[in-house]
Amino acid sequence: MNVMVTGTGGMGSHIASRLVDEGVRCVMYGTGRQIEAMKDLMDIAKIDIFKGDILDREALSSAVKEANVERIIHTAGPRATQTRKDPRTGMRTHLLGTMNVLEVARAADLERVVFTSSASVYLGTKAGHEPLRPIKEDDPLVSMDHEDTYATTKVACEYQGFNYAKSYGFGFIALRMAHVYGPWSGDMGRGSSISNMVKNALLGKSVELDEQVAEWTHYNDLAEEHYLGVITKNVKIAAINAGSGKITSLGDVREVLGKYIKTDMITVKSTGQKSRRMPTDMNLARERLVHTPKYDMDRAVRELIEYWKPRLHLTV
Repeated sequence: MNVMVTGTGGMGSHIASRLVDEGVRCVMYGTGRQIEAMKDLMDIAKIDIFKGDILDREALSSAVKEANVERIIHTAGPRATQTRKDPRTGMRTHLLGTMNVLEVARAADLERVVFTSSASVYLGTKAGHEPLRPIKEDDPLVSMDHEDTYATTKVACEYQGFNYAKSYGFGFIALRMAHVYGPWSGDMGRGSSISNMVKNALLGKSVELDEQVAEWTHYNDLAEEHYLGVITKNVKIAAINAGSGKITSLGDVREVLGKYIKTDMITVKSTGQKSRRMPTDMNLARERLVHTPKYDMDRAVRELIEYWKPRLHLTV
């Protein structure tokens, strides 16, 4: 099976690494601007990288044909904070980029597209609408009067994918990801807070962080779910949650980290925190993709300590 991963950032690179580990021939399409971070994560000699813009449909189509791609995992696009800061660029890249992927899939008669969506599409992730139970795939999506441009782009991209899949017969799975964290030396979104906490504790430096309460989900668990999504024979068209099923604060992370390293210099401010009470429900992922998250915060923190030690030139 030949699989293309669009996007050469942290998520795309972890997915590509997982595919290679499973013996899948993987090609990547994206800017490649974080090549050193990619090399730090995996042996890029095992992956064909096509440098190009997701908005360039002809270049994307050419890469798909040259590599004999059969399935695509589409991660390319600005992060949530970038899209909210620059909605014109964010929405244009997400919407037109996804349309290009779907159009190329249609024209090349590909078997499946797996789309990296977001749990932000749920109304239940917005303040004032939190449910009293874990969020399920058939729960209400964001309404017309909400303020989150990133959520709008992800909903619209999902609808494009479902429309194309229904009309042209290929598979489309949208994986609604929670907040990402884990080992990555390149640019990150909110997940960088956890790495920053670990790095500063290792170096004995002081750092003050704003509290964040989120459904933190490890890169490796998300990469595993994308891998299962691209190979599954049980699902053709679906939206499936991709989370950890747990809500954790940075204060909780500091407490876990304190079991292994001194955290006296790490301060987590409690003022102004926006608490999310409920995680996403992972039952459908277990039933349809046979996926169960493997990382709790204790394991993740221990592995992050070992990941950052050599990169910070620490021997103890």
